[in-house]
Amino acid sequence: MPGQEMVATLLLVTGLLYTLGVGAQGPVDDFCISCICQDGCGMTYNYWIDAGRPTVQGDYAAANYAYENCANEYECSSRAIQNYMFRYQRDCNNDGKIDCYDHASIHRLGSDACGGNIPQDYRFQIESCYGT
Repeated sequence: MPGQEMVATLLLVTGLLYTLGVGAQGPVDDFCISCICQDGCGMTYNYWIDAGRPTVQGDYAAANYAYENCANEYECSSRAIQNYMFRYQRDCNNDGKIDCYDHASIHRLGSDACGGNIPQDYRFQIESCYGT
C-alpha cells in the first residue's frame, strides 16, 4: 500500500537523520555537551571514526583535514558526541538511568570502560557544571 510505504520511508529517513545528528536532538542534552566540552571536547581520531566521521559544513569525511576540522569546531564535535552516544550509550554507574554522568563517562573513558573511575578533575568539571 502506498500509505504504508510512505510511512516506512519517512521513518527510515527520520532515523537516518537522527543518527547523523541532523536537525534532531540526540541522546545527550545540549547543556550536558557544554559541560563535557567545557575545556574542549577532546575527541580522538578513533572516536570520530566511531561517530560516523561527521564533518564541518563543506568538508568531506575522506579529506585529510576532516577530523581536525571537526575536532576544532564545537558544532561538529557536538554531532560526533551525539552520534557516538547513539551507538554506545548505556548506564555506566548502574543507577537505573542514562544521564549526563554516563555520557561524560563514556566520552572520557570510552565505550568499553565507562564503568571505570573518571579522573577526579573531570568528575569535578562535570559535577560543578551539570550539578549533582
